[in-house]
Amino acid sequence: MRKHAIFMLAALLAAAIPATISAQQYAITNATIVTVTQGTINNGTLVIDGESISAIGANVSVPSGAVVIDGTGLMVYPGMINTNTSLGLTEIGGVTQTQDQNETGAYNTFIRASQGVNPNTIMKGIARWNGITTVITSPRNQGQGVFAGHEVLLNLNGWTVDEMTVRDPVAMQMTFPAAIASGGRGRGGRGRGGQTSSNREDLRKRSERIQTTVKALFDKTRLYIKAKEDFAAGRRSTPPAPDPTLEGLIPVVQREVPVSIIVGGVDNIRDAIKFVQEANIRAVFVGASDAWKIADELVQADIPVLYSQLLSSPGQGVPYDLYYTIPSLLSKSGVKFAFSISSASGMFDLPFHAGMAVAYGLSKDEALKAVTLYPAQMYGVDDIMGSLEVGKMANIVVTNGDMLEPSTKVLYEFIRGEKVDLDDNYHYKLYMKYRSRIKK
Repeated sequence: MRKHAIFMLAALLAAAIPATISAQQYAITNATIVTVTQGTINNGTLVIDGESISAIGANVSVPSGAVVIDGTGLMVYPGMINTNTSLGLTEIGGVTQTQDQNETGAYNTFIRASQGVNPNTIMKGIARWNGITTVITSPRNQGQGVFAGHEVLLNLNGWTVDEMTVRDPVAMQMTFPAAIASGGRGRGGRGRGGQTSSNREDLRKRSERIQTTVKALFDKTRLYIKAKEDFAAGRRSTPPAPDPTLEGLIPVVQREVPVSIIVGGVDNIRDAIKFVQEANIRAVFVGASDAWKIADELVQADIPVLYSQLLSSPGQGVPYDLYYTIPSLLSKSGVKFAFSISSASGMFDLPFHAGMAVAYGLSKDEALKAVTLYPAQMYGVDDIMGSLEVGKMANIVVTNGDMLEPSTKVLYEFIRGEKVDLDDNYHYKLYMKYRSRIKK
């Protein structure tokens, strides 16, 4: 009897919910629309239909029934994209139980960051507050690991990980082995930073050994793919034995996704360039703070860079503004780069990193592309996001000024065509809570 009552209730609820819910239409009118790829439209209109942009221009008609947002005096931008972050895998740095980004093991090609993402992380609302609509969440290695696993492209809206996911996997995370310890190399004996010739030789041999192992894994993966294809076509009587390590590398060797390779100094970057070319894989270099020193080599190799050192403290003998000017140096040299903040709790500063670089020589157009279009291009998703174009996903930010300025406020935000609640922000709620306390 009880089961019958439950089934009846479920049937009534199902009948009460429409089989299909009509997509909401929005029209942002009279606004300055910064498309990124097709210039700036003054006094323009942008129409959102369902999950995508259906119209954009100066002479666009507003569809009947659309919710109209008067954009007079306002600016419209594509949502920003932050890469190589731990959002969803970490919550409170000092609480071990909220940390799920680090894995043991050296070749974790089978790990998927998406399997550990917490869709209820409070970091979503904090990042959205400043116009970040999309992130690439990355697993991390512990110790001397090489492959950390698959990265996932997430929109910062949705009840579940599946609702948030745009592409999984979008990349593979790898730490490139160093042949020289941080501090540079000396001439025999003890080098800078206390590194001996023996230490350097050990590091060099380890780096060569790991590179050989990884290339062998790539070759083995290609044979594994061939064996699976032969079995499917009837040219082989049995399938190859399942191998999760090789399965994880399939999208890499087929060049479907790039490898986000964490690199260090000039020598390490040069070794990584050679490795990428010999392995015939797509790559994005992460943490390449010395990339500007060999920019021409990166341009020739067509390898982009994620830059995250803008607020780093310069060492002794280094110009105080070096890290502020590196984006300008990279841009002028022709290196494609994007700003990146790995910290989940600090990624809301992404637009201000770009704005600070503008103050030190980077053009405003390039700065904006470095937080929108360029990260989308690096990871092969510029066909669906990174700029405001008809048919692209409606990840849209409406502001009262230049999005890269700290004084600018985000007034409206859409992710996949859905208007998000900007007040759903833990920092803002605390601000309002204690602000009201002062008045009492």
